[in-house]
Amino acid sequence: MKTILERPLIGKVLVLPRSSAAEFKYEEPWCCISIASTAGELPTIDTNNRIALLQLTFEDLDAIPGAAWAAAFPQKAGNVFKEEHAEKILDFVCENWDKTNLLMAHCYAGMSRSAAVGKAIASIMQPRFEADYKFYPMCNKLVYETIMRVYQEKFVAT
Repeated sequence: MKTILERPLIGKVLVLPRSSAAEFKYEEPWCCISIASTAGELPTIDTNNRIALLQLTFEDLDAIPGAAWAAAFPQKAGNVFKEEHAEKILDFVCENWDKTNLLMAHCYAGMSRSAAVGKAIASIMQPRFEADYKFYPMCNKLVYETIMRVYQEKFVAT
């Protein structure tokens, strides 16, 4: 399996941490899904050969928080992964998949939110590589399950 910046390239999906995403360069057409908790945490992503960029902000929460947690952290509780995020990701992938040789997704550590996005994309666009996502055992369940549910409800059922 080919690696880039010490991360496996799975099919045409690459999942990176924020620090590596800021250094990432690619010599062929590529696109990026950039994920952070706040807009101020989004890194500058190279524009050379990049044909599209989707920037999303949401917390790294593996489930919808309970009422007590939400009351204690109202800003974070209101910034959870939602169906609208999943729809934006799916629309972005559908619009750019055939135009690019690589889709890079990143979040802060490159192990939870972006790994869930990468795994969902693999499940949908390149299922033969889905098993390779065992490299990311901590992928965010809320993100992965929401993307897969929205895909089934709004993209397959229509």
